[in-house]
Amino acid sequence: MSLTSQVPLGEGVPPNTRNAVSVSLPTWDDNVGYEKADPRVLDRMKNGYPRFFIARSIQALAAYFERRLALPGESAMLFPSVLAAERCVVFIHDQVQKQQQSSSRACYRVPGPGQVRIVQHVVEPVDKKAASQDSMSRVPEAHVTVYCVLFPEDLFSLAKQYWQHTGTGISSRLAEYCMRIEHANDECEQEAGLRQRKNLGGYRRGASSGNGVNALEQGESAGLDLEVSAYVEERFGRNFDPKYASEMKLALRRRIAGALTEDEEEHGAQVQRGVAGLSAEDVFLVATGMSAVFYAHQSLLTMRQGKSICFGFPYTDTLKILEKFGPGAYFLGHGEGSDYEELERILERHAQTPDDPILAIFTECPSNPLLKTADLPRLHQLATRFNVALVVDETIGNFVNIDALSYADIVVSSLTKVFS
Repeated sequence: MSLTSQVPLGEGVPPNTRNAVSVSLPTWDDNVGYEKADPRVLDRMKNGYPRFFIARSIQALAAYFERRLALPGESAMLFPSVLAAERCVVFIHDQVQKQQQSSSRACYRVPGPGQVRIVQHVVEPVDKKAASQDSMSRVPEAHVTVYCVLFPEDLFSLAKQYWQHTGTGISSRLAEYCMRIEHANDECEQEAGLRQRKNLGGYRRGASSGNGVNALEQGESAGLDLEVSAYVEERFGRNFDPKYASEMKLALRRRIAGALTEDEEEHGAQVQRGVAGLSAEDVFLVATGMSAVFYAHQSLLTMRQGKSICFGFPYTDTLKILEKFGPGAYFLGHGEGSDYEELERILERHAQTPDDPILAIFTECPSNPLLKTADLPRLHQLATRFNVALVVDETIGNFVNIDALSYADIVVSSLTKVFS
C-alpha cells in the first residue's frame, strides 16, 4: 500500500483519533494547497495542527455560544481562564491602534466601548448523570468555566492571531466535553417542557432528533462513540481518570526535573539533571509548548520592561510573541558568525542606557525547522555579563537528550513532542 492511500487528505494522524495534533496532507499539491488556503484542501480538513487549525469541536462550541451570547455580526474566541481572555481583549485593542497609527488605509474599525468584551459561562450538568457518561468527567459534580471573548466579526483575524501566538485557547477535549454537557442540558430542558405539555393534556410519540432517528438510538450511538474514544485515550494515549489529575501533574513535574524516574520503585534510583537544587517545584506545566514561551516572556516582563533578542531563526510564533507582546525585539536570524558580534554590540549599547534595558535572549536548541544550535556557553557568558535572561526552547532536542538548563535561566519544551 502506498503512503498516499493510507490516511486520506484532511484526516487526523494517527487516524480515527478525535484529538490528533497532526493532519494528513499526503501529496505535494495538498501541502501547497494548504499553504495557499485552497478550499479543495481546507474544506476536507477534519483536523489540523493546534493553533494553526481551530479544531472542529472548538468551532462548534464557539458557534453555540455565538447563538446564545453574541449580538448579530459578532464572533467568539474561547479561553479557559479570565487572564487569557483579558489579554486577548488588550491585544485586539492594541493591534487596532497600532494599525491605525501606521497605515493611512485602516483595515480595522476601532471598536466602540463594550464591543470587545468577555462573557463568563459556567458549563455544568443539569443532570449529573450526563457527566458520568463522559470519559473526561467521571466526577459527578464536574463543571467548567469558559470565558468567551466577543467582538465584531471583522476583528476575527486579530483574535485568531492572539489565539495562535499564545497557545492559551481552550483544548479540543475541553470543547468536546462542554458541547456534550450543553447538548445534554438542552435535551433535559426539552424533555421537561414536553412533560409539562403532556401533563396539560398534550400527546407525543417517541422522541425524535428531527431527522427520523429515535432519540434513544441516537443516545446509544453517542454512548458507544464515547466508550470507543475513552478506550483509545486511556489505552493508547495513556490518559487517566481526571480525579488523578493532581497526582499525574506532580509525576510529570518530577519526571521532567529528573527527581524521579519511571522505574524508581523497581531500581530505587534517582536521576539528577546536573543542576544543583532542581526539583519538581521548579517545573511549571502549562497548556501548550507555545504558551510556555508566552508565559516565560510575560513573567520576565513583570520584572522589567525591555526588548528581547531572538537569536537564530525560530518557530514563527516565538518571534511574534517577542515583537507583539511588549516593547519589541531584535531578530538575529542567522544565529551564527557575525550575529554573535552584533548580539554583543546590542547588549553593550543598551547597557549604556539603564532606562532601556534588554530583557532576555531567546533561542532554540536546535532551531525549528533549520536544526541549528547556538553556542549556549557563549550565550550564557554574554547573558551573565550583561545581566539578561537566557531562555532556551529545547522542544526539538527535548530534555531527555539535551542539557540546556546548565546554561539557561529558563528552559521551555513541548510535552507533545517529548512524550509522542
